[in-house]
Amino acid sequence: MSFFSLADHPQGYETSLRGFFSDTPVYARRHEELSRTAQGNYARTHYVLSWMHSIPLAGSIFSVMEAAANATYRFTQDRFTETLPLTIRNCSASEYEMLQTMREAVRTHTNAPHIPIDLFPFTIPESAPSLQATPHAHTIQKPKGVQEDSFFTKKIDNGLLLGIFDGHRDNKEISQAAADYFSSQFEAKLRACKGNVLKTFENLVQTFHESVLSDDKKGGACALICYVDTDTNRIYTSTLGDCEAKIYRKYDGRIVAIPLSVVGNWANPDDFERARSLLTPTGFHFFKLEEDPRDLRVNGINVARAFGDAPLSFPQKNPPTIIQKTETTMCQLQEGDLLVLASDGVWDIDLIDLELIQEIFFPHWDDLNFDFAEAIAQHSKKSNDDVTAISLKL
Repeated sequence: MSFFSLADHPQGYETSLRGFFSDTPVYARRHEELSRTAQGNYARTHYVLSWMHSIPLAGSIFSVMEAAANATYRFTQDRFTETLPLTIRNCSASEYEMLQTMREAVRTHTNAPHIPIDLFPFTIPESAPSLQATPHAHTIQKPKGVQEDSFFTKKIDNGLLLGIFDGHRDNKEISQAAADYFSSQFEAKLRACKGNVLKTFENLVQTFHESVLSDDKKGGACALICYVDTDTNRIYTSTLGDCEAKIYRKYDGRIVAIPLSVVGNWANPDDFERARSLLTPTGFHFFKLEEDPRDLRVNGINVARAFGDAPLSFPQKNPPTIIQKTETTMCQLQEGDLLVLASDGVWDIDLIDLELIQEIFFPHWDDLNFDFAEAIAQHSKKSNDDVTAISLKL
């Protein structure tokens, strides 16, 4: 599959039949957007593709052909990720589950075809030289309302713990409580679970959620927690809701994004199907027609997984609208990688990956002292939401 396809675009090949025959074809606009953010031959090729797609009638036919070619590639890639061998010696059941979830993060993420096959992070060495880095963090309040994001960075034995918590309808109360709880309890719980990171995350998530319900709080919060084991350079990422973590890695003169999060919004395939049981047949019909995942809502809320939200969670609501099943991935960090955690206020911006790579990451890639988190947050001020970012340059 050519890297000149719309796989590089956050919205990819998603469009309606009407879009193929509109006055300004969707694919023409998307290739034109990529031509403005790419470099060198990539920019020129996207410009040519934009022109080809804009030709009346012929452009529509070309769009269908390109979408079909991409569908064939995606099928091949899915088969590859399903059969890719795991190479951790004495792989535990929890490690295997986290690697399977990592595959799911890559497969479901909009940038998945943008990742070269030989960068797929499923081969985890038993040991690796320790990499040193200092995290940066920055947050900016949305133009109106109360700042509801909370975060922490903490050095622990043999590692780093990083977290972002995005509250909703709670004036930051739950998100701040979550930040305090995870930063103070993770290390002890990891020891109690004998180093089982997956079990540690699951236990902490459930215990904290139950404490929120017992306090009768009505709001909720999404969570993103990364544990970096500095002895092995493995990163474990637990995601509950729509915050995301990504590794940016330089490859063949480009910078590619490797998603670490399975996002818990209603575009998630599992949660999308769960919406079927929560909505009336008519409601689900219109739900399926929504093209922008950010606009998908069930019972008025756009996240499918979060702490709290007692009126929408079990046991007050059965079946629940909001669930607390966290998704945890495992990946290997490499020297030169840039790790970014951010709230949805950053990721909801159209073309944000391309903008960050072009305007921030490329110019400052080799500067280990550059504060990428602040640059990301400042760049994302145009969002209508709170923006919070944590960066770690190795």
